[in-house]
Amino acid sequence: MPDFSQRPIDERIALLHHLFLLEAKQTGKTLTVDSAVITALTQVKHAGNIGYLKNIIQVGCATANENQPHTNHLQLDLTSFDLPVISTKRVYGDLEVAPTDSLLLTLNTPFQKPFAELRRQLNKNAADPSARHIREWKNQLQILNSDLPASNPSDGLLFQHNHLYEHIICRQFGLRERVKRFENLLYTLYRHHFTLSETSLPELTQQLKLRMPRAWHVAQQFYWELPVLDTMSQQTLTALLTILLDDSVDKKIQLRGLMVAHGENTATSIQAVVNSLCGTYIFDAIDMPIENGVKSIIDEMTRLIDDSDTTKGFILMVDMGSLSQLYTAIKSHLNGDLLVVNNLTTITALDLSLQMQQRRPFKEIAEKADHDYTISVQYYEGFSQTTNILISCISGSQVSEKMRELMQPFMPNDIKIISLDYTALKEKLVAKEWTYFDQTLFVMTTMDLDASVPFNHLNIYDLLDASGTQQFNAWLTPYLSKTQLQQLNAEFLRFMSLEGISERLRFLNPDIVIKEVEDVILKYENYYHLHLDGKVKLNLYMHVALMIERLMVRRPIDSEITTTDAQENEFIRVSKSIFQPIMLKYNIQITDYELSLMYELFKQFITV
Repeated sequence: MPDFSQRPIDERIALLHHLFLLEAKQTGKTLTVDSAVITALTQVKHAGNIGYLKNIIQVGCATANENQPHTNHLQLDLTSFDLPVISTKRVYGDLEVAPTDSLLLTLNTPFQKPFAELRRQLNKNAADPSARHIREWKNQLQILNSDLPASNPSDGLLFQHNHLYEHIICRQFGLRERVKRFENLLYTLYRHHFTLSETSLPELTQQLKLRMPRAWHVAQQFYWELPVLDTMSQQTLTALLTILLDDSVDKKIQLRGLMVAHGENTATSIQAVVNSLCGTYIFDAIDMPIENGVKSIIDEMTRLIDDSDTTKGFILMVDMGSLSQLYTAIKSHLNGDLLVVNNLTTITALDLSLQMQQRRPFKEIAEKADHDYTISVQYYEGFSQTTNILISCISGSQVSEKMRELMQPFMPNDIKIISLDYTALKEKLVAKEWTYFDQTLFVMTTMDLDASVPFNHLNIYDLLDASGTQQFNAWLTPYLSKTQLQQLNAEFLRFMSLEGISERLRFLNPDIVIKEVEDVILKYENYYHLHLDGKVKLNLYMHVALMIERLMVRRPIDSEITTTDAQENEFIRVSKSIFQPIMLKYNIQITDYELSLMYELFKQFITV
């Protein structure tokens, strides 16, 4: 049996509740136990374990009973116990027990069935959730939240959960009322150790960190502070809170900001004011108590930076004079430009926050700070310090961001996929800032770059050619397995097909149609032992997807065809079998005429 101090905190509090209730029944009096006593008892470490704990409580209750002889309601504080004062953020509230209370403390379990359904839905689509899946999850969580009864207010863990949720989520990150309503649901799931499967949880975590990095960061900060009841459950709840926060955290803010200041709560107090006034999460903050050294602050900073996307720029506000030179310590963890403002005040922080919220370019903010502030401002142009692949699309950052999300899950942890604005890339090429690309494996663009540039580069659309795919695979072979490369190339093809088909389909869901057409093409490849390149597949994706939609709204063309070609006859026969599931699903008829058109696309690749 593990020592008392090593048990999960919910077990420790439940045991304390039970032991105090035994004393309430023994004395026939109601007991109110001060929060400081509960905190101290949860930290007890002694070889005697439970027996020692029981003895402390018995002696403490006897002392209080002796000092308060003429009351039926005993107040127990630290003066009744031989316990040290514990300095900790863990506050579990007062505990009150009455002699009439039941000794059987059970969790309310009528929601096991909806919890099981929620788990099933999350596990089902965790690997690659669409926007529709995420909306459905949010709706399911909100319905479940509205059906839950209030939690037991005497539960010490509820007190701690309430306190941290209000302090971190609502106050520090400025999210307030928009997310306060979810706290009861999250606590209930926390108390019931709600978990996803060991397979789906890492997949969902990876997807959310890529798609909702700011919401993920806020959720992670909360669960880092909350006592861990079950590691898998804590990770699961981080994912669920991320989903719930997604609509409240401004995803369009691209710059990252951090405040660091001396004092117990100087930085976090300014952070709370600034984020609350902006109505969303803009800045992070690290307090620096007097007893903490610079190394511990640097460790905390690097942990936070490593968990953030700093490619668009990082703003560091400090109040520590010489510590403005923290750049030396953190530069290897940054993947973009750095602005250090060596005077942390609420006014300055709010000014910078509003500019970040207005999505002003980093260099514009840096130049304005240098001009407007009568304080020390230092700007460092950053280069990626980790091995990376740059993606830059002339059509906008949205496409390159989607490609980053697509590629990053396949990469080892020490390779970062960075989305770079095309204007920024062009500026660096014109200025010949080649050192910027020192850690870059290759650059992917939607435009052909000059062959003289001193780094590897590839036009994204060349991936549709065998030669482009071969070059792409050669660069990544040292880092990815053959299977991973095949999967990544398939994802690229699906993405480029999806972009084109989405513009042409009028009512069919392109995500679903692409997967169905993929299955059709795979069956042809298996039957004829083919390996079609990207351009051919893209052509087939377009043809088949648009054919399905066309046949749903128009009568099929049933022109009579006569074929003497045995190969074409075999193709039509095989095709009818391949398309049977699609014809049944969409209630369409694919005629021999339509299949003969398909044959024209395939015949150059079919060998007898």
